[in-house]
Amino acid sequence: MARDSGVSPSAPHVNLSTSGGVKRPLSGQETTDGVALLVSDTGRTNFSTTSHPKGTIGTTKVKLSEIALNKVTVISKRGFLLKADSSNSGTIHIGTTNVSTTNGMVLEAGDSIFIDITNSDNIYLVGSGAGQGIFWMDM
Repeated sequence: MARDSGVSPSAPHVNLSTSGGVKRPLSGQETTDGVALLVSDTGRTNFSTTSHPKGTIGTTKVKLSEIALNKVTVISKRGFLLKADSSNSGTIHIGTTNVSTTNGMVLEAGDSIFIDITNSDNIYLVGSGAGQGIFWMDM
């Protein structure tokens, strides 16, 4: 099959609605996971939720989704912001299915962390004692 003559090759682009439909080319970067699109994120215009969920963690490992409202899986756009309650008497450990009170990222009372994992089923938490509070938001 012959190529259409007189037709320019098409490059990936985006139409800018704020600039009268001007087209700008997209670019990317090769990573070990594939190709990543280079973007400048402008964020959200408001909070992703009307409340800021708080869960209580004990010494049994749980998924973030298990402490979510209605115990549903939450898929975020960018990841999750987690903040340990400033009145916690112990620590909260965050990690994979292998997280334990001796393994994982430690949040002490008042500490926070942003994790760019977008599925709440893949974030595990365990407390060093009963009643450790954690606030979270999907971003």
